Amino acid sequence: MALENQFLSAFKELLDTETELFKDSERTELEGLITSFRNDTKQLADEITRWCASHSDINNALIALMARKLSDERPAGAAFPTSETKAEYEKNLTEELLNVLRQSSPPENPEPNTPADD
Repeated sequence: MALENQFLSAFKELLDTETELFKDSERTELEGLITSFRNDTKQLADEITRWCASHSDINNALIALMARKLSDERPAGAAFPTSETKAEYEKNLTEELLNVLRQSSPPENPEPNTPADD
């Protein structure tokens, strides 16, 4: 797996497991980045790296997560991906990032369910 794909996969996991690290305004910023670079995973990974550098709590958590993932990795015996499967994987990865980002947002407070006066 390409380095940028590993990074984006780890970032997706962070979004999914450490939701409390991300404020609503940060989620909005990230959604803009992901949408802007959804067809270029290398550029997306670079932009998220820059973004993380200015958000130290998130950056530190991501570094720790990536370090754990690297120590847990074992060599895979999988075949080399074709350009078509690589493109499909990258497209799916950016879509998954957007989905996880949106799902990790805290639920909005619903309107209280009060009966109408008759």
